[in-house]
Formats: sequence, structure tokens, C-alpha cells
Amino acid sequence: MNMSATEDELDDIRDGLVVLNKPFGVKVHGHDKPGARSKAGQNSASSIPVCDFTVEEALPHLKSYLKVSDLSILKSAERYTSGIMLLSADQKISKNVKRSFDIAKSRKLPHLIHWMLTLGYPVATYKKERVGIKFLEAGEGEIRQPVIVNEVSRRAVALKRIHPVLVEFRVLSTNPALPTSLVEIATSSVKFHFVRVYASDRIATILGDVLYSSRMNTLLGVPVKAQIQKTLSFDMQPLPEKVAEKLGVPKGAVGHSMIPTMLHLRSIILPSFRGEDLILTAELPMHFRWTKDKLNLLSECK
Repeated sequence: MNMSATEDELDDIRDGLVVLNKPFGVKVHGHDKPGARSKAGQNSASSIPVCDFTVEEALPHLKSYLKVSDLSILKSAERYTSGIMLLSADQKISKNVKRSFDIAKSRKLPHLIHWMLTLGYPVATYKKERVGIKFLEAGEGEIRQPVIVNEVSRRAVALKRIHPVLVEFRVLSTNPALPTSLVEIATSSVKFHFVRVYASDRIATILGDVLYSSRMNTLLGVPVKAQIQKTLSFDMQPLPEKVAEKLGVPKGAVGHSMIPTMLHLRSIILPSFRGEDLILTAELPMHFRWTKDKLNLLSECK
């Protein structure tokens, strides 16, 4: 079963499961989780409106609109990612969603599917693998950096030194003339900004990503990794002149910082949800569609 949530509507489905297409820049909670990092400088761009309102603050209004007595957030795209948010108006629904996530894990199914626009294009057009994400040791006063590792031992996972993730990505469209790409990536987890970190390590820089874009440069359109120890968060990769012209922003790092992060939680798969596999899909937001079309990437997709 496939159900869609658009930018302009809430779908109250399955007697208590609510799907919302969360806009870019809207926080989920009024407080940041431990270790969360705000996207400094993003709101200074005139094209990106400041939003201090949170989804958590909107819950009373949503409950009134949906005529329900309770509403809780189950899963959501993070603040600087647009896309699916799951809410529950019923405890049984909450348990069913958790059970579906557990089934996805047991089936080794990457159930969280993002679309992203990248600078450059990866060498491989398709890849499926199991990797881990961990933090590099840092000196006093330094921020620990998350990195992708190939070796994922049971001991390291048990000691919580490494978080294992199943990942599968495919390139949907490329424009070698700029060069840019549209990539779909499915993962079993998004912990520690996994999608951004993996993209900067194995795919290409996500357009508009302040956090990890400095880890990847492009040479003749081909992504080239930089040494993580020599990169800094918020030090953005310069925007190529051709891309800047297409998007109507200044070239270099200044123009890049004006672009919202082109990362969208497109779909969530809930296996065996009340007896059948449920695929929830959120339409691409306007800023993502506009950018994709300007870059001549798979213009027929919405």
C-alpha cells in the first residue's frame, strides 16, 4: 500500500497514524538533542526565512484540527531536512510503527529513503553495503567528527563504539555539464547525521550542506575526498560558476551558503504494518523541485 502526504495537506490514515510533509528549516522539538548542531549562517541568507516555531508547539493546534485527544511524534526528518514526519494519535499505532521498524531491522531492510541533489556525481551508480558510523577521537576543546568505517565488529557494536547501518543508493539522474546529480539513498538509520556523512564519504557533496560539504571536493566532476582532520564544519565547498549561474546565486562558498540543504526524506517503509507493507511518500518541496529543474535533473519527478 502506498500513501502520499503533500505539502498542503495532512493525511489522517489508518485510524491514528498521521503523516506530515515537514518543511525545511522547521525544528521538531523546542530543545536540541544532546550532540545536535545548529546550521550556523543558514538563516542569514535572505532566501531562507527564519523559523522559530516548532512542530512540538503546533501539536495542540494539530490535535484540535484532527479532533484527537493525544498526538505524539514518532519519526521525523530533522530540522534542516524536509520530508516525512510520522505522528500517532493512538498508543496501539505507536506500537505498530515501532514493530514495523523492528521488522525492517530483522529483514535487513533500509526503510528510510532520502533524495538528494549533489555537486558532482559518484563513480558508482548503484551500491548496497553494510557500514558503521563512529566518532574520531578529538583533542581537548575539539569537536568529535563522525566517520564511516567498513569494519563493523559485534564487539564494537555491543560496546556502542560503532553504530551499524545498512545503506543502498542509486543515481537517478546526472548532468555532467555542470556537474550535478540526483541520488536516492535508503538507510536503516539516520543517527549522527548518517546520510550527510555517508554522502560526503562515498557519494558526493550534498548541495547546501553546511556540516560536511568540506569533506569532498570535485575534480572534473568526480568527487575527491579531503582529509577529515583538515576540514572544518561550516567550511563549505565553493559553488562552481556554472551551478551558481543556473541557480542565480554568487559563485564560491558565499553562494553555496545561501542554498537550503537539498536533502528530502522522500519515503518511509513500514513492513507488516497491520498485515501489509506500507510505503509512505512525501512530495518534493518547492525549493527542491525548482533547484532540480534548474539543474536539468529528472524534471518529470515530483
